Amino acid sequence: MAFNLWNINKKLIWLENKMFGCTLAYSSGIIINLISDADSISGFAGTCFSVNKPAILIMWLLVAITAIIALTTRILHYINKHQNPSAEFNKIMKEHTDSLLGQIGQNELSWGFNKNIHRSKDPAGWLPEAFYISSYEDNLDYQFPIRNEELPDYDRSQYRLYMQTEAMQRCLRNKNNKERFAVSFIEPNYNNKDKRVELKIIKTNWTSLQFSWNYFRRLDCNNQLVANKHIEEITKKMGKAFLDNSQEGDFAINSFCLHLILETKDGEAILAKISRNKNNDYPTTWAATLGEQLEKEDFYDPHTNTTRTNFVTRWVRRALLEEFDISDEPKYGQDSEYDEIVNENSLRVLSIDMEGDIYNIAITCVVKLKLTFEDFKNSKGIWADSEESTELRACTLPEIRDILLNYPNNSALYHPSTYLRLLMFHLYKTGTSELCKAISRDSKNIA
Repeated sequence: MAFNLWNINKKLIWLENKMFGCTLAYSSGIIINLISDADSISGFAGTCFSVNKPAILIMWLLVAITAIIALTTRILHYINKHQNPSAEFNKIMKEHTDSLLGQIGQNELSWGFNKNIHRSKDPAGWLPEAFYISSYEDNLDYQFPIRNEELPDYDRSQYRLYMQTEAMQRCLRNKNNKERFAVSFIEPNYNNKDKRVELKIIKTNWTSLQFSWNYFRRLDCNNQLVANKHIEEITKKMGKAFLDNSQEGDFAINSFCLHLILETKDGEAILAKISRNKNNDYPTTWAATLGEQLEKEDFYDPHTNTTRTNFVTRWVRRALLEEFDISDEPKYGQDSEYDEIVNENSLRVLSIDMEGDIYNIAITCVVKLKLTFEDFKNSKGIWADSEESTELRACTLPEIRDILLNYPNNSALYHPSTYLRLLMFHLYKTGTSELCKAISRDSKNIA
């Protein structure tokens, strides 16, 4: 289509909210006056439906206009939700997706080393409260397969040797083998009345993750056939329980991760340059915006011995408080610094993704700031000696497309997951149709 239905839909949603507020306020005043003037119920009803009085006529016109806008909004929203990527876009996407990820389905998005496992059918994403943890197992230690012909050296004996190295022994002596939490089950339902995403979580640890991630990073380079086999197994299991301790051949260790994109007040994505101190996470590359592994405090309430509701919001809040040293303490009875900076109501989960370089599982989220990029950078910019990041910059939609279409030539500059994060942000901002048109247009210009 020659115009952007997604942006029109978002403007209509804004207009609908404004019209609803105006209509409600005006109608309430009119009805209260009519009730006070009416002698009886029948008299009140007769006056309500009279069009001889200008005030009542205006009231019904406002109601009609609000209803028409609401209906139009829902029709456009339905159309946007059911748009699929174009054939031309799919072709470009596959050209910029590592061969490791294999075939991409019609409703999957991928770029570089990352791909969707599940994504929201609505470009606006899932509400964070749609995600819930149905079970948590903390009495399980991850056991690598006893033997697996397709993954040589990925077994318990090699893990034991790894744990005997000086680096791992030092980690144990210093009590740095922290708990990590793996997703063992992911299954969204797309019921219009109750959209939910069920997860099951189990406990693992840092040393198991390091052994696994180091193994698969080497595997990608050294044995493409085995790497492809592994990723096929994981993608098949993603809609079901993909870690089953009763089956020796299963291998799906992961550390459930949050990929959080910060959107500025003026609609730009913030990129952060990863500190050179983070040796295990592509130091000095650009990420959009931050990554944070799940902690037990995010999802588990020790007082009630149950998993928390709306754990995604808690996770995002903790990540922002720690990464940018934001305070969530109220100031003199007013809003906290966090509330002044972050529009928490805007938080959406766009997709559940696979990090193909290490076979990890992550959710990609976006939250909008109440500040422009310059204001945010000036107030909460990261210093050069930060353990996490050393520099921030803003990225517009045309710049996002330039980053995407220059992969893999720019792969040394960006974290492997940044490409898919930016693609999902573009989809969130423009909808499917406009995303496909813009990528196709820019691709031809580069060619």
